[in-house]
Amino acid sequence: MLQKTKEYDIFKFRTDNRATGVTKQRLKEIVESIKLCNLLEYRPIIVNSAMEILDGQHRLMAAQELNVHIYYQVKMDATPEDILRLNVQNPWQYEDYMNFFCSNHAQEYLKLQDFIKKNNISLKVAMALVLSGERTQYKDFKDGHFVFKDGEHSVTLDLCHRTIDVLKRYSGSKPFHKTTKFWKALIIVISAANFDEIGWFRNIPKFIANIEVKTRMEDYLHEFLKIHNWHKPERLRVNVEENIHY
Repeated sequence: MLQKTKEYDIFKFRTDNRATGVTKQRLKEIVESIKLCNLLEYRPIIVNSAMEILDGQHRLMAAQELNVHIYYQVKMDATPEDILRLNVQNPWQYEDYMNFFCSNHAQEYLKLQDFIKKNNISLKVAMALVLSGERTQYKDFKDGHFVFKDGEHSVTLDLCHRTIDVLKRYSGSKPFHKTTKFWKALIIVISAANFDEIGWFRNIPKFIANIEVKTRMEDYLHEFLKIHNWHKPERLRVNVEENIHY
């Protein structure tokens, strides 16, 4: 049954509903939309029996800011998974899925969270490292079927950190060393089957001036391949297109 109220405090926010919570930009957009034409009656927020918001955090905050009625429906048999099903209008980012599953004590995601903290890397870097790049694996991550295979990535991660240490030694620490684009390209090259560790570290100083901030992940990847393949009869090759969707 559709209900309406201006008693905004009766609603509760859940920590597993979006990692960033309510964002200022999205809230501003909804406020301006309501000012032009208030259609909140046709997009009620959804809450569970405890009045926790499953869908509609931004709409509630916008209604409160404008002091207009918020319309809501109570889903008495709601489960946490309904949050995933309902949040389709403003799609979730991977950080939101990570927050949801960790908040609901999904062990494989908690293992990944510990791995990220231990190695001081971002979620996207960790995903580039622990997922093979297949789209089905990224779908599994969103669906809650992700499995963290511990111990398979230590060598690659160690080589990545050693590479960055060499770059810092020759040209100092650079902000782009921490970017996801840089790390993804580095992981792709280092993870290749015929990666030559000795040649890689021998060649880096020769190309140090070319390792600078790039616009795209592919640009870093091409530069890293050039470094690795310098004066090599057997060239390392990767399919750039297969790795862009990381």
